[in-house]
Amino acid sequence: MANPRQRRKAKSSTHRTVSHSRRAQKLLKKMPVIRGPKALQDAWDKSKTVHQNYAALGLQFALTPTQSGGAERTLISSKDSASAGPVTATLESGGAGLSTIPRGFGRIIRDEFGNVVRIDLAEAEEMQDCDENTELPEANVDAKTMDDWRTHPVAVLEKLSASGRVVPRHSSCGERSYLARLIQKYGDNYEGMTRDRRLNPEQKTVGELKRAVIKAGGIETF
Repeated sequence: MANPRQRRKAKSSTHRTVSHSRRAQKLLKKMPVIRGPKALQDAWDKSKTVHQNYAALGLQFALTPTQSGGAERTLISSKDSASAGPVTATLESGGAGLSTIPRGFGRIIRDEFGNVVRIDLAEAEEMQDCDENTELPEANVDAKTMDDWRTHPVAVLEKLSASGRVVPRHSSCGERSYLARLIQKYGDNYEGMTRDRRLNPEQKTVGELKRAVIKAGGIETF
């Protein structure tokens, strides 16, 4: 049952819904789609999901092998499936025996007298042996493709991560005064600092106090 005040408010001609001010609306429009570097914001597509945007950029959404909630299905049109049908059937008929061999194992083929005729290995190991024995030719890539790759968002992000530097962390004035009172009374006795409820009201542990002192520059600086 609805509240009577809500009914009167809905019937009232003077009631207006709460709306954002013009300044608030401008600020909401200025907010970026995603917080990150400019290259990532420009390449982000608002009509796609986060998974789809990461896949379009060639990035891994998560490091976990199995994603929670499942993964999106890749839909194949009827034309593509019809064209790929006989090819896959040919491959399966040609390599049906090799596909059943697990990686790291092999199958010994013998004749009727028990002599070894050949040894079948897994397809992955055979491909690896071929790659080791043959040298790949240099890729013939034109200048336009290289320029596109240099301006690709992933390449820009790699440059940004390589040029980054570690930001030094400093202790605040309040934290230094907090530690100074404890050090003046106990020196380097961190066990005594943890038991003092008056000077250590936050009940910081030994590890927390040691890390705070190291970040502040050591006991010698107090």
